[in-house]
Order: sequence, then structure tokens, then C-alpha cells
Amino acid sequence: MPTEIKAKLYRKPREYLEKYPDGLMVICTSIPGTQQEGRYYGEEFLLRYRAWGFINLAQKPDYFGLYISSPVSSVRYFGVVDEITDPRDGGHPV
Repeated sequence: MPTEIKAKLYRKPREYLEKYPDGLMVICTSIPGTQQEGRYYGEEFLLRYRAWGFINLAQKPDYFGLYISSPVSSVRYFGVVDEITDPRDGGHPV
């Protein structure tokens, strides 16, 4: 994983989340970081673009969590949802 991506991540204890008010959270599943043929998938996509894509939601969540599958098998990432962009819009950044 490139150093410039690692520098943007911060490990926090679980108690750190207590400062956030209650809200709606979407948990997405992913594979551990990978890159194939110049494209980023799974965890690596999140780290590179600070985004997640193509989720069908009925309402905007306040928070985002990313569950990483085996061998990690836990929610490894948490974030506050800034915006949701329609991928059909053509103006989406990723």
C-alpha cells in the first residue's frame, strides 16, 4: 500500500466513536486491499479514492463502515458520510 495513502488513516480506539451522535450507518462488505490491471478493488479502492460506490440506498446514512472479509473479519473503517453522488450523473469524481 503506498505511503501517501497510509498517511491519511488514523487508528482510534473503539471508545473514540462515542463522541459521535446517534445516526444511521451503512455497513458495506469488502475484500482486503487489491489492485488488478491498474484498477483498484475493495479496501484499496476506499483508501485511494476515499469513496465507496454503487450502493442502492433508500436514505442518506450519517456514517459509513467497511467490513473487511477474511482474514481480517471485522469492521476496519468508519467515516462520516459527506455526500452521495449519483454515478449516472457523469460528474462523479471516481
